Amino acid sequence: MNSRLKRSFLRSPLKTQVLYLDDGYVLKADTLNVSEGGVLIENLPHVPDNPDVDLLISIPIYPEFSKLDTKQMMAIDPGHFDQHVLRMEGKIVRSFEGNSDVDKVFISHIGCAFVNPKPVLILSIQNYVMLFARNVKHLLGCFESSKNKDDEVEAIKNMAFCMGYDREQEYNQLRQKVLHDYQSLESL
Repeated sequence: MNSRLKRSFLRSPLKTQVLYLDDGYVLKADTLNVSEGGVLIENLPHVPDNPDVDLLISIPIYPEFSKLDTKQMMAIDPGHFDQHVLRMEGKIVRSFEGNSDVDKVFISHIGCAFVNPKPVLILSIQNYVMLFARNVKHLLGCFESSKNKDDEVEAIKNMAFCMGYDREQEYNQLRQKVLHDYQSLESL
């Protein structure tokens, strides 16, 4: 693979919201994924004119799903997960120079690189990415070993929901999405 196209850090999907400061206003958007190097953001109400942005991101602290039985997995609620709230400086790394204000309305994603992040914030992201990787690997194992019993299917769907996936998605499509994300996590 072309070294220019390789990522510097492992990334994990992150389905949460991010707050960012733009021209004195606090705006809200959604995150798609995160790594030690930055975050991919979508659904921005406004693309900042200044490439330097302050970010506030909440990262869930997952349990290790492989240590839970089916009953525990059914009872878990992602709304009760502890969170790491990260305040970081970012720099928009996609270039929009020359785009008109109208063109900027149609931009759906921006990448933000973290600028001089504190080691404790990087450690929080590393822990999130590594635990997400272990959990997605466990989730794939559950898909593979499932006998399609209702309680197993529901536990698997709840585990996937806890990780940000759509619980209502058709079972095989959900498995394909998890597999895709697992393949995106592979070593650099």
